[in-house]
Amino acid sequence: MALKSHCMLIGAACLTLALPAAEAVEEGAPSLEPAAYVPNQLIVKYRPGHSPTQCSSALEQLHQQYRLVKFEPVFHGTAPALAGVYLLTFQEVTDVAALAREYAADPAVEYAEPNALVRTQ
Repeated sequence: MALKSHCMLIGAACLTLALPAAEAVEEGAPSLEPAAYVPNQLIVKYRPGHSPTQCSSALEQLHQQYRLVKFEPVFHGTAPALAGVYLLTFQEVTDVAALAREYAADPAVEYAEPNALVRTQ
């Protein structure tokens, strides 16, 4: 089960890097439903020089406010373009999409998004 979850996480992160912005996705492409998120998790790409432990006071405040309980790099020993991508797990978040927007608004963050569950047909 853990391997399956980890593969889904990696697949979602790769999908994020490979697909263009949502506005540019071709007609007929699969869409993600808000309910298709892993509860309490975000995928966050920090800008160089930043990480969950080396961040702005605003991000530290978000960590505390939403009770960050765990963080781990998504990719280990890979290309530099994939460095700085972390899976953040929080104690309890009711709206992960709103939390992602809060994280993405910080200058130390390149992007933040819910950890989407993607199903193939």
